[in-house]
Amino acid sequence: MERKRKERCKAVTYAEIADLIGSIGFPSVYHHWEKGKAPLLPYLVFYYDSRSDFKADNRNYQKIVSVTLELYSERKNFAAEEAVEAVLEKNGIPYTKEEVYIESECMFENIYEFEILLDGMQHEERNHRGSSGG
Repeated sequence: MERKRKERCKAVTYAEIADLIGSIGFPSVYHHWEKGKAPLLPYLVFYYDSRSDFKADNRNYQKIVSVTLELYSERKNFAAEEAVEAVLEKNGIPYTKEEVYIESECMFENIYEFEILLDGMQHEERNHRGSSGG
């Protein structure tokens, strides 16, 4: 029986989070579409809810951002949901999911919530690891 090697969580930048969401393949925007500028459904909206950093030795040692990703569609869209989930799972991102129907807009909303480690390691930690990045 082959043992799978456990991969270490990789810290990412805000830009990399946006790129990851963009790779899902639907139009996406941070926080909201400008009035009258929303594309045809389905589309994605994402935003950063909060940070719950790991703290040690009187400093924020590891930045951890909470992300909400919303998938909007005109009907129950299993293929779109699978596309979102495939990208999250491929990148090792555990998530929670909730679905609501927005009656006033006649659309479904699937809400994915997850946390990601932000690249922001302290300068002295980078120096300690050396320039090889390993």
